[in-house]
Amino acid sequence: LEDNIGDFAWVVVVAHEWGHHIQLLLGYDAGVLAWQVGQAPSAAMEQQADCLAGAYTDGAEFSGWLDPGDVDEALTVTGLSGDP
Repeated sequence: LEDNIGDFAWVVVVAHEWGHHIQLLLGYDAGVLAWQVGQAPSAAMEQQADCLAGAYTDGAEFSGWLDPGDVDEALTVTGLSGDP
């Protein structure tokens, strides 16, 4: 990801997956159980995980951790992902 999109792309992927962990901790695990039996996660679960990754990105921006172009990298990797 870093070679093709940029250094922030993999961070967004990890933040999205961390979002799924937060969903589990909050009790929104119905979609997770469906994935374990081979069903696709719902669009709402994926969008919420994207939202949580966006919250991380906002916090990173507020902390001064982002470089110019990082948000574009985040949008690119999110658009290319296989999630619904």
